[in-house]
Amino acid sequence: MAYRLHRDYAVGAVHNMSHIETQGGDALIDRFGDETTRTICRALGAEWGAFYRIGRGQQPFGFRIHGIPREFGMAYTRLDMQHVDPLHPFQLLPRKHGFLTIGAARAENPTGYRDFVSFLRSHGAQDAAEMIFTWQGKAVAGLGIVWTGKKPEHRATVELGSTLHGYVEFNLGAMWRETVQPDASADAEFAFTSREEEVIRVVCRGFTNEQIASYLNIAISTVKTHLINIFRKAGVGSRGELISRTLSTAALRAHSPQPSN
Repeated sequence: MAYRLHRDYAVGAVHNMSHIETQGGDALIDRFGDETTRTICRALGAEWGAFYRIGRGQQPFGFRIHGIPREFGMAYTRLDMQHVDPLHPFQLLPRKHGFLTIGAARAENPTGYRDFVSFLRSHGAQDAAEMIFTWQGKAVAGLGIVWTGKKPEHRATVELGSTLHGYVEFNLGAMWRETVQPDASADAEFAFTSREEEVIRVVCRGFTNEQIASYLNIAISTVKTHLINIFRKAGVGSRGELISRTLSTAALRAHSPQPSN
């Protein structure tokens, strides 16, 4: 589908959609994403789409949504579908895929394919594909698309999708070079909120999702949403990685020279 779309949809995508009047390069990239999503969906006959940028830890953010029901994104997050989604950037980037249909992902992740297709069908979707765009050898953006009507013919979709991918990547690269200043936006995009910091602290104490929910007096679904955002911002894929990263950062700070008075 627009797989990423979901992964961050409940918190990131809706937030980004409500802040369209961003400044400078961000506004241009948002507009590029909106136009690209509409054009690709129209060309391939898809009904849903989501353009996103790829940040630290290969995590998507800055979603631009086209046609995807909010309920779909909420369900994706609630059911932790990012762990079985065969079209998540986490799955695609190591394999250097530029354009991949969910059918083509079946051989590489048969269990995830089966579970994710079942999820798609439960929401009326018939097929899905993903595009990953690179600039100077680094993945910088992606586009997920979903068909809810007639399932597309595979060979024709792959041929046209691959051609469109190359065209979009070329134009995105030209724009990226002129507009993106990664260091300027990274801190704001990946700063933890006070609540996320609370969640990190109890995760490091070994709390389960249920224990975190009870301790912080929040719903388990809210805990899951916080963890998705924390993993994305920290660039990690598991609790163990998060704890290791947190402890390493704390150790570095503790041994850093302190300014003299």
